[in-house]
Amino acid sequence: MLPFLHFPTVYGATEVTYLLIDPPAYIARENAEIYAISVHISNVKNLHEAYFSLTYNTSFLEVITVSQGSFFPQSQSIFDFKVDSLFGRIEVDLLLTNSTTTLNGDGSLAEITFRIIQNSTSCAYSTLNFQETLLLDSELTPIAHQSVGAVVFWKSTYDPYIEGSSFDIYTQKAGKGPDEPGGTFLILDVVYLFSEVKYNDWPVPHQIVAFQVINPCNESVLVRTAITNQEGLANISFRIPPIASSIGVWTVISTVSLAQEVIWDTITFKVRPIPTVGGPVCPIEPKTNKCDRVNKATLYSIITTILTLTLFYTVTIKRRKTQITN
Repeated sequence: MLPFLHFPTVYGATEVTYLLIDPPAYIARENAEIYAISVHISNVKNLHEAYFSLTYNTSFLEVITVSQGSFFPQSQSIFDFKVDSLFGRIEVDLLLTNSTTTLNGDGSLAEITFRIIQNSTSCAYSTLNFQETLLLDSELTPIAHQSVGAVVFWKSTYDPYIEGSSFDIYTQKAGKGPDEPGGTFLILDVVYLFSEVKYNDWPVPHQIVAFQVINPCNESVLVRTAITNQEGLANISFRIPPIASSIGVWTVISTVSLAQEVIWDTITFKVRPIPTVGGPVCPIEPKTNKCDRVNKATLYSIITTILTLTLFYTVTIKRRKTQITN
C-alpha cells in the first residue's frame, strides 16, 4: 500500500490555539439530509473550561442532537448546552470537575448534527459562526485563541460578496481573481494552495484559515489549517494520489472568520492521468457514474506508471550499491 493514497484530517498546522468546525464546508444535496459537525480545539495548553456559542440559519438547518466530544473526559467533567431554535444559536459549556486538572493538545469539544430543511431549488447557504468563545486555564485566566467557522451550501457552491473583506484562493498554476479555475495537474503532482486574506485592502496576518479538498467523487479527502503570514497568505500542499478517482475536477473550499463573519472562497482544478509512452493523455469526460466504474484504460495507465517508477528506483538503488561495493 502506497503511503499517499489516503489523506488524514490534519489539525494543528500552527502553534496558535484555535477552534475549528469540522468539516469547514459541506454541500447538501437533498432535503432532510443529515449534516454532522465536530467543534474541534487544537494546540491548547492548561485548559480547564471551554465555552462557545454558534449561530446558524434556522430556515436552512434544524438542530437534531448536541453531545459531548471526546476531549473532556465525561467522568471528570460537566457538559451543558442550550439550543435557541428561534434565533439559531447553540451554546455549549464544558468544565472539569477537579479544579487542579487541565487538558493539553487537540480534540473534539462537541458533536452536533443538523437536518437540512431547505427545499428550494435555488442556491442557498448557512454559515456556522462562532459568536462568543472563552477558554480558561486552571486559574480561570483566559487563554488566547482564534476560531474559524463553516459554511453549508444547498446543491452547489458559489462565492459571496462581503463588503470590506477580500478572500481569494488559488493554486501555483492559476486561479487568482473571482471564479478563475486553478489549472490542470497530473497524477502524482503536488498541488500548492494559497488563500489570500485582506480587510479593507490590507493584508490580515496571523489569521487561521481552513482548507477542505474534495475529489471528483465528491468525497472530502483533506482538511487542514494554516496561518496567514505578513502578506495575508496561508498555504498548504498535498500530492495527488495515483488512483482512478483522482481523475476529473477537484474542488477546494477555504474558510476564514473576519469581523465576526465567516467568509469563504472556492476553486476548481482538473487532474489528468500521466501520459504513457507513445500514447495519448486520456481525456476527462464528466460521467455521473465515473466514481462507481473504474475506467480500465485509465487504471492501466496509472498502474503502468507506478510500476515504471518502482522499477526505475529499484535499478538506481542496485547500481549505487554495486558502485559502493566496487
